[in-house]
Parts: sequence; C-alpha cells; structure tokens
Amino acid sequence: MMNITAKGIRKNFQTIPVLEGVDVVLNEGDRVVLVGENGSGKSTLLKIMGGVLESDAGIVTVEQYQQVVYVAQDFSGDLELTGYDFIGSDKILRRALRMLAELGFSEDLLSLETKLLSGGQKKILEIVRGFSSGARFLFLDEPENHLDYFGREWLIGAIEEYRGGVLIVSHDQYLIDSVANKIIELEDGKLTSYPGDYQFYLDQRMRQLEGKYHQWKENQKEIERHKEMVVELRQRVKKIRKLAGTYQNKVRILNKLMKEQIEKPKLERQAMNIRVGNVERKSGKRILWVRDLSLDFDGHLIFRNVDLQLDFGEKVCLFGRNGSGKTSLFKLVQREIVPTKGEVKLGVNLSLGYFAQNHVEDLDVSKTPLEELQALTRESDFSTRSRLGRFLITGTNATKKIQSLSGGQKTRLRFAKLFSRQTDFLMLDEPTNHLDRLSWQVLAQAIKDFQGTVLLISHDRNFIDETMTKLWVVDNMSIREYSGNLSQFIDQ
Repeated sequence: MMNITAKGIRKNFQTIPVLEGVDVVLNEGDRVVLVGENGSGKSTLLKIMGGVLESDAGIVTVEQYQQVVYVAQDFSGDLELTGYDFIGSDKILRRALRMLAELGFSEDLLSLETKLLSGGQKKILEIVRGFSSGARFLFLDEPENHLDYFGREWLIGAIEEYRGGVLIVSHDQYLIDSVANKIIELEDGKLTSYPGDYQFYLDQRMRQLEGKYHQWKENQKEIERHKEMVVELRQRVKKIRKLAGTYQNKVRILNKLMKEQIEKPKLERQAMNIRVGNVERKSGKRILWVRDLSLDFDGHLIFRNVDLQLDFGEKVCLFGRNGSGKTSLFKLVQREIVPTKGEVKLGVNLSLGYFAQNHVEDLDVSKTPLEELQALTRESDFSTRSRLGRFLITGTNATKKIQSLSGGQKTRLRFAKLFSRQTDFLMLDEPTNHLDRLSWQVLAQAIKDFQGTVLLISHDRNFIDETMTKLWVVDNMSIREYSGNLSQFIDQ
C-alpha cells in the first residue's frame, strides 16, 4: 500500500516551537481528521506535508509518482485570473467541469475574474481543483469554510469516493463524523491518535486526561510526603549524626520526584470570554425593512421585488446557496452598494456591529493585535492586553504581526474588536469559519444571551439550530421567511 510519511517534523515561528518531532503516516484510503485548538499548528503541518512549507527538521517521504496536493484554507489564486485559468490544464478541467456541474457552478462563472465570485464560489474552485488533480494524497485545510449546506454534503460524498488518502483539518463535527476513520489531535506540538468518530475522540481524550490528573495528584501527594520527611530529618540529623545518610537519601528521592513530575493536566481547555453587555430593550421597534428590492449586478439579476422586515430582538439566519446574494444583502444594509430599485432602510439610533466574511475587510494585517485593537478602543496597553486575553490572544501573540496569526486567531481578534463596544444589532457573515469547537460553543452561547437583534449568514447547521429562531431563505432571486430552525426546514 502506498503512503506518505512525515517523521520527526519540527517547526518554529519566531523561536517559538509549533511542531516538536511530529510523526504521521497517511495511507491510501485513509480519512484522517486533524483536530486541535486554534494556533496549535494544524495548518503548518498540512502545508509541510503538502510541500508548500519547509520544516526546520525532519523529513517527508513520498515517492515521486505519488502526487500530493494541499488545498488552502483561503483562496490561493490570483484574483485577476478567471476560473478557467485557476483550474489549470485541459486534463484537470475536464474532470473539474463534471464536479462543478454537480455543485451548480455554471461555465459562465468560470469566465469571470475570481474577484467577482462569492467566498463560497472561490472555495468551490479551490476544492474542485484539488479533487480534479489526480493526486494520490489530498491535504484539505478547513474545506467546509464558506461552503453552503449543499456544498458540504457534496464535499462529504467527494471525500468518501476519493481513492487516495485524505488528511483534513476541520472543526465541523458533522463532517468529521461523516468521513473520519481516524482522528489525530495536535496539542503542545505533539500528536495523539484516536481511532473512530469525534465523540469517541472526546470520550477517550477525557479518560486519558482524568488518568493523567489522577497520576499527577498521586505524584503531588508523594512529593509532599517526602518534603515533610526531609524537613523532619533535617532537624533530627542535627542531634543524631548517624541519620545523615538517611537524610541525603530522602533528599535524592525528593529531587528525583520533583524532576520527573508531570505537568498538571488541564481537564478543561481555556475558552474565550465574550461579554455581550446589556442592551436597552426596544420592544416593537423596527430594526430593518426592505421594500420592493431589486438588485442587478454586472448584468446579473440578484434580487427581484423583495419585501422583508426585521424587528428588535429577532435572531434570523439568511440561508441559501453560494452566490445567491446573501452577502450582497448585507452590503445593501451597510450601504456599500445601492439597490437597482426599491429601498433598504435601517431603524434610527441603532448601534450596529458588523462581522465580515473575510478578515481582509476589517483587519490591517501589517499591525499587531495590540495595535489593531488599541486603535479602536484608545485604551492603555494593560487594558487592551486584558481585552485580548479574554479572546485567548496573550503573550507574544499580542505583539506578532496579524498576518502571522492562524485563521482562528485572526477570527478571535475580530471578535475582540466586535465586542469591544456596545451594540444592539449584530450582522454576522459566516462567523464560525476557522473556530475550534470550544470557541464555537462560547460564541453560540454569547449569541443566545445577547438581548438585541441578530442577522446571520451561516451554513453551519448545528450553529444555526442552536442560535436562530427564524430563517430568511434566499432562492431564485427571492427571499422568503420561515419560522423555525434549519433542521426543521431541511426535513420539510
């Protein structure tokens, strides 16, 4: 059986170790999911195994005819290129066209410059190019990001049918449970392997942590017992010289126990601390209304005769296919674009918080997190570091250039900015992209606790079910309202 082997992989960033002697074997037919906290080095490992980043030490062994492809977390192409140019050779294009047709991606879209495509459409191009390449091994870095519900279902099927080996970084439990035959966790620069699904991994990990915690407690008891003996013998040896040998022996044992003691295991990982604050109740207040809206973009009709209204306290998900116009509606509300016909109007005296789909839109990546947040809050270094700490951006991460942070760390920084001021209307465009599971849970709880109004774009079924009470379903240039969660809508 053919495989790709990584042995003794080490990688530092600015002298900080990220990977410390990592070993991985990926066989043909494997469906391995790599999990871990944001910033733990998952993307770094994929890039090294995919041949786009060099390690500081160690070796990746792959036979020459075993092609490997890394499918990037964010769009890797030149935005001036058309989709045809990005896909590449005719041989790849023939395979790609079949897959794109299955995803409802028309050949007309391939003729456009990729800068005109939605985030989901660019993601589809990235993924399809990888699956069309004929590679023996695929490394997929958060492939679910930006994909709509139908695209995620297609992705699961494509992974299941793929003949080669696949190593995936993902935070989507539905995707993980659907495809994984092994889960490996990256923590503190080292890997631990777990056969089975995500729940098995969680259960096994907790059992291991509880075992290590019990071992640590017993070790601490033994250290304290020997400390007491050493203190007692130190006093007695002053009077009874023949106890000196016993005293020295106990000191040696204590030093050995201290040297070999394990670090105290954390039964609970650190989580973001999102403080949403109180919102002045505005019952019955109209937050947003859309009247007879039509939008024509570059000759393509996006919306036609749309009427909507959003009242204070409602939590609504804007749900639809990639490229259906969801982000365009957000831009209309933000007055970044104007309607072809009709109007989009916001209520008066609203404090609006906006989370964009792409970090490029609201982060200056040449700055540090400390500088970026301080420019918004005008607070002292100490206060700003405290805010960043609530979003797990601490130590040297606060003073690194933002461009060197992981996708998840950038997302947490954007939440730090979003929740640094009081808002009563949140507009969130795919906020769960790049979030690890614990951060996902904290964000979901914060939105549930938020007393104001939320308009959300998301394709994360569990997140929508957890937080939203209504859907605006975008389809065929129209938007219709559905009272209920996404699972109920899909079941219907």
